Amino acid sequence: MRVRQSSMPVACAILICSTAAGCGAVGTDAVERTNAPAAVHASPTEDVTSDGTRDPVPDRVTVTQPAHVDTNVRPADVPVWPGPDPSDFLVPNPPAGEIGRLAGAEAEDVFVAAQKNPGEFWNVGGVVLWLVVT
Repeated sequence: MRVRQSSMPVACAILICSTAAGCGAVGTDAVERTNAPAAVHASPTEDVTSDGTRDPVPDRVTVTQPAHVDTNVRPADVPVWPGPDPSDFLVPNPPAGEIGRLAGAEAEDVFVAAQKNPGEFWNVGGVVLWLVVT
């Protein structure tokens, strides 16, 4: 009898679940702070938040475009994308969407702007795109 090892897909599912949303514990400060270091690489640069505390600003970020969406949002109603044109750095990410990475000053600018844009929709050259920054 031949036994196949199938622990890798389970391990991947657990990892994705734990980093994506804290495995169901969404909305608590403890979960957000716990997951934040896994999603960003902190640099000495800091950003002052609205409550006066300083949060680390990453020197690298990942940008994903999960899908093209058809919204009734006008480009003028969403913030202008602060980074380079997504078509310059996004690559296909099967089975859906695209993914890319930014570093240095571009990453810092995009990260700070994303903190102020919880909707994840951006005006990119007059077109509304869904771009998620982590």
